[in-house]
Amino acid sequence: ATLKRTPSGLKLQRKSSFYRTKTKDTNAELVDKSGYPPSKPMHREAAPSYLSEEAPVQNYRGFFNLMIIILAVSHLRLIRDTIKSHGLFFDSLMGNLSSFAVSENKLHEYPIVTGFLAMQFFIMLAYLIEKLLSLRLLSNWLGMTLHQINAQSCLLLSCWVVYMHVDDPLSGGIVLFHVVILWMKLLSYALANEDYRACRDDDQRTTLQALVKDLDTTVNSYPGNVTIPDLYYFWVAPTLTYQIAFPRSDKIRVWKVISLILRFILIFCLMYFLTGQVVTPSMRQLVKDLEATNGKLTLDLIAEYGLRLAIANTYLWLLMFYGYFHVFLNITGEILRFGDRIFYKDWWNSSDVSSYWRLWNIPVHYWLVRHWYFPLVRMGLSKTVATLLVFFLSAVMHEVIISLPFHMIRPWAYLGMMGQVPLVWITKYLTKKLPGTSMGNVIFWLSFCVVGQPMAILLYTIDYQVQKETDGTHVLTMLQNLFTKEHATLGEL
Repeated sequence: ATLKRTPSGLKLQRKSSFYRTKTKDTNAELVDKSGYPPSKPMHREAAPSYLSEEAPVQNYRGFFNLMIIILAVSHLRLIRDTIKSHGLFFDSLMGNLSSFAVSENKLHEYPIVTGFLAMQFFIMLAYLIEKLLSLRLLSNWLGMTLHQINAQSCLLLSCWVVYMHVDDPLSGGIVLFHVVILWMKLLSYALANEDYRACRDDDQRTTLQALVKDLDTTVNSYPGNVTIPDLYYFWVAPTLTYQIAFPRSDKIRVWKVISLILRFILIFCLMYFLTGQVVTPSMRQLVKDLEATNGKLTLDLIAEYGLRLAIANTYLWLLMFYGYFHVFLNITGEILRFGDRIFYKDWWNSSDVSSYWRLWNIPVHYWLVRHWYFPLVRMGLSKTVATLLVFFLSAVMHEVIISLPFHMIRPWAYLGMMGQVPLVWITKYLTKKLPGTSMGNVIFWLSFCVVGQPMAILLYTIDYQVQKETDGTHVLTMLQNLFTKEHATLGEL
């Protein structure tokens, strides 16, 4: 049973029968209660100390507030040290902003703008294919083949253009991030409408119409949904899984939108400040240290810069989560009157790694479950193999979004994602064998905030800085030398 939190100081139910609640001495009740005479019994109850295992559940909100204060003070000192060592990042702010949406290649002067314009071709082509299918001018096999060619061409051509022609990694990353989203939406649009077309008998059509009317009384069933406004609504809506109708809110709350926009601006400024003031100077210093040691990467150097990045990276990650999954998606949902705002659940309480991946990104989770996991299971694959393929697809997409904008193919994001698979099994085993333990949650936080993400930043930074001077195998060689040296040292011991 779940123990309810109550403020400290209240009379709480004792967890152990070893402690009596009141003394049996009735004379204590006869003592004058208006004062404290020398004979007043002060110890009338046998009870454990508040921090003992036998003590009732306590409210540690005060300690939580103290930890927040300590974190704030210690990180203000960190920021002060970076300002003292590297100066304020505002000095180079305008130079960084000037390259935000402009590439040095004149053929693609505005990659973000041209990228979004190019997406319209694939969106309109998806509409035309589905329209021909709805009019029975194409066979289902041919139509679905064309849908697949359209979606895969959108992804592959965009990857090639970004890799070959977009010089700025930030611009390329933004373009590829939205291209991957469009790729997932085009596939969902095609697969969902194929399922709608399959509803030919009266029972299925009646059931489908009832579900649609329950969500939106103004929407018709297939093929009435095959319109340009419907497809564009799905493109900008905060979801990856297509359906004929979505839950809708009654109206747009203007002040809610304004509040969210102000929060989004604040979060963006905080993220930009942390990146420019803490992360970037640390990475530049790392490159200088590597140059001073002739590229020798040691465990001590990895530990030093990994710990430097752990705190700032955690802040950036949490700000990114709140800014995108809560603020930005709620702005989009509010403007479009998109009713289902559950874009995430309480992933921070995950007792195992698999729970985190199910709760942290609900739109992607829905897409993977509907269009990847269960189709694989229906093909006859076991749930374990299907789960491995889910992680494989996610790992490949993470690598595409991270590696290609930097014009280098590296396995770090892929290995980081696939490394989650054994953690899933380990944390599930711990949760099963030790119910109620926090061990799985601790492993989750350590793997993401202390080990995984800081290490990925280190490796990508090193590779990106040295790729123009080497054949692209510099970090792989350094890691090989590092672990060879460590093995030799252990052998000598």
